[in-house]
Amino acid sequence: MNYIDGMSFAHLDRVYGRLTDKESKEIFDKRLRFMVNRDWHQFLDLRKSGWKCSRNFEEWCRKHKRPLVIFGAGADGIYTAQLLEACGKPACAFCDTNRLSSGGELPVWSFEELHNRDGQYGVIISSSRYAHEIYEQCLRVGMDRDLIYYPGCRFLPGHLPHQYFDFFEPAKDEIFVDVGAYDGQTSLEFAEWADGKFEKIYLIEADSNNAALIHDHLSENHVTAFQVFNTGVWNEKATLFFSSKGTTESAVTENESEANESIEVTTIDCLLEQNRVSYIKMDIEGCEKEALEGASNTIRKYKPRLAISIYHKPADFIEIPLLILSICDNYKFSIRHYSSFDSETVLYAWCEGQGI
Repeated sequence: MNYIDGMSFAHLDRVYGRLTDKESKEIFDKRLRFMVNRDWHQFLDLRKSGWKCSRNFEEWCRKHKRPLVIFGAGADGIYTAQLLEACGKPACAFCDTNRLSSGGELPVWSFEELHNRDGQYGVIISSSRYAHEIYEQCLRVGMDRDLIYYPGCRFLPGHLPHQYFDFFEPAKDEIFVDVGAYDGQTSLEFAEWADGKFEKIYLIEADSNNAALIHDHLSENHVTAFQVFNTGVWNEKATLFFSSKGTTESAVTENESEANESIEVTTIDCLLEQNRVSYIKMDIEGCEKEALEGASNTIRKYKPRLAISIYHKPADFIEIPLLILSICDNYKFSIRHYSSFDSETVLYAWCEGQGI
């Protein structure tokens, strides 16, 4: 077979050949396997230090201050135990309806044993197949709802720090473009990374609820040299369906039934009016290709360093680097991964002669 999802092996080789280090090639290989087997467990790499759990989970732990029990002693549960250990929050036991589950080195309690200890422990549900059934089972017997943590993706996510900023060193007079700015947190991390020595930050955020948070968030943290654009970006000016959620998951959608509004979109080239930029970060829920096409003149002219999410669509890790090379063939690449599952893979791109 000469094609994978319509791409020739020559395309794969072209991207692979521009990767500059061993870790990048390992992540590329994992994403290639993930296209076929959809096994997210391969992305959990606890050899690295600095693992964190989600802010929601951290707040839940601080609020309830209980020892932790993982409900589900299968592969998802064992993954959760490993993650908690890496995050410095080790669990004390598993609970599982199947008492034959090994649970690794931790004891496995029956549901009755957990129920008898209700109120003494915080319970983390971890089962990609049976999470909802487990949650309903706990509620039916009257277990304290507040002491049950039900992750939105049915297992506990973990992440590594410094996403978008752990590969490059700051340059003089950085001009940063934060595409998919959410509440401005990434721009604050940029300002810290640059040690406050930057020229300007442009923040682009399509969701008006999110954009409304940015000004106060940055001002409260003494960042003043910034400009907010409450608009979506695309490869042309258009009106598109949009699902506004007031979260990082707000996104353009082709399905009108999934949308709750329509928005006007434009190109980054038009928005920035050909002004100089040195660094573009982009995480916009699967619209990265179109946004990069709409930034082609800016990229071709200024050759900014890029930190682009390449995980929203299965072939993004191939198609986005190829698109960048079609705009400017001088770019080189590295890839880093920042979560314990299949999301948060970032492509770093820079041109020959730029410091990294």
